[in-house]
Amino acid sequence: MNTAVSGTASAVKTMFQDHARLDAWLKGRGIDGALGTMNTSAVARRPGRVVKRLSKSLGDLFSTPRVIAWDKEKKNVYASAHSFGVVEDMVLATGFDEPLGQAVFQTDLYFRANKEVTEVNASTVSGICTSAISDLMLLPRDDDEEARIRVALTLARIVQTGLRDPSTAPQDVRKYLVPNHNAAMVVVSMPIERIEFDKGIVGRIAVITELLQPESIREEDRHDLEEMKLALSAEGYPGDEKFSELLSCRARVLDFRFARKNEDPA
Repeated sequence: MNTAVSGTASAVKTMFQDHARLDAWLKGRGIDGALGTMNTSAVARRPGRVVKRLSKSLGDLFSTPRVIAWDKEKKNVYASAHSFGVVEDMVLATGFDEPLGQAVFQTDLYFRANKEVTEVNASTVSGICTSAISDLMLLPRDDDEEARIRVALTLARIVQTGLRDPSTAPQDVRKYLVPNHNAAMVVVSMPIERIEFDKGIVGRIAVITELLQPESIREEDRHDLEEMKLALSAEGYPGDEKFSELLSCRARVLDFRFARKNEDPA
């Protein structure tokens, strides 16, 4: 790792919590306490105090909870967390021969309740490597470092959420070129073990491994990037099915040997 990247890694590490701390809370009693708070709050007709109660249960690990829906049939609340860790500690495979190393991750937390049950789901959905963060900071923009990182992670999450390709096997690693203002991010969809509403699955995480400055983007990629930039906007979003098709036809499959953590590659 070069000096510039090492410097960025050290600086970024002070901006975000250690992922191990977040992981310990998610696997311990903390999330059970938050689920209990949501269960108690779900009997209310209006969400008046739910945000305050859940904020206390989540502590400083997550953002302020946001009520997504609160009616007779369903009550949904969302919060997110950002943390600092190592890509290889998180995923089942990266598709790269060399370690990607340290990154900032976004974890989404969803509570949902209806008349029968109250559930919680926490999924680490996106990440950005420190090498990509170094390049991200070179862009001529007015926002601060943390805001840039959060925007990049949100874009990667949107792409990952939009993927609905049945031809993608759980162990596949796929690469996408995603616009970020006038630059482009290399976003790699990787397999990750997770628990969704008490069920163990192989899910997906979108990790930004590289950022291309505007002058480094190939001419043949510019049209695709402009098309995706429009699709990512509120006014140009083509709908879930069309967006998934757009992503699927842009994907590039990476060659790699699939190996689970703590196992030697075949």
